[in-house]
Amino acid sequence: MKKLKTLIINNPFLNFLIYRPYYFFFTIRPQYTKSMGKLSKMGVKYGTDKFDKWHTFQNLTYLDVYQKYFQPLLHQKINILEIGVKGGNSLRLWKNYFKNAKVYGLDINPECIKNNENRIKVFIGSQNDAVVLKEMVDEVGNIDIIIDDGSHINELTIFSFEFLFPFLKKGGIYVIEDLCTSYQDLNKVIDLWDDELHANKRHGIDLNNKREAIEAFFLKIVRDIDFKNGKYTSIHFWSQLAIILK
Repeated sequence: MKKLKTLIINNPFLNFLIYRPYYFFFTIRPQYTKSMGKLSKMGVKYGTDKFDKWHTFQNLTYLDVYQKYFQPLLHQKINILEIGVKGGNSLRLWKNYFKNAKVYGLDINPECIKNNENRIKVFIGSQNDAVVLKEMVDEVGNIDIIIDDGSHINELTIFSFEFLFPFLKKGGIYVIEDLCTSYQDLNKVIDLWDDELHANKRHGIDLNNKREAIEAFFLKIVRDIDFKNGKYTSIHFWSQLAIILK
C-alpha cells in the first residue's frame, strides 16, 4: 500500500487524477475551503499537503500563515529553498506563487531529481551533509526563504539550520515545519512514513527526538534576540511551525 501511495504521489498524471481529488474531498475540512487565502487555494491546485487538516489550526493552514510573511516578496526576484521534496508539489506551488523566483529543493531520495524543470532545481543529499550543502549554496548564492520540511529529526534540523542560516539574506525567512515530531520517538512511526526514516537510520541517525534538544535550540535563538546580538530579528511560533527572521 505504501509503495502504491508513493507511486501515485510521484507520478504527475496519477497525482492529478487521484491524489489531488482525494485530498480535496476527503482530507480538507470543507468549512475551511471558503475562508482559505490565495496561497492555500493554490496549494489545493498543486497538491501540496500544507493546507490539509493535519496542517491547520484554528482555521489557519500552514499556507495561510506563510502568506502573511511571503506576501511582501511576491513579485521580487528571490531564491527559495525547500528541504524535503517528495513529489515536488510544493516546489511547483512556490514556482507559480512567486513568478520571479528560482526554486530549489533538497532531498535524500535520488528519484526527486526528476522534479527539475524551468526555475526548479533539486539537489540530492542529506540535510546534514556539509559537502552537499556547501555545493548547493555555492551555486544558489544567498537565499530569501528556507523551508525545512525534511527529515523532522532534531539532529538534522539543527545542523542544516546552523549551516544554512548564514546564507539567508538580511530580512530573510527560515521556517521549520511539523514541530510536533520534534519531541517524538520516530522509531515508532518508521513504517508509517516513506523510506527516508529507514535511510537515515541506516546512516546511524538517532530517530528518538528529545524535546530537550529542540527546546535548547530555540532558547539559544531567544537569548540571542534578547541580548541584541544581531543574528536574528525575531522568532515566531505558530501551531507546529517556527518562523525565524534574519
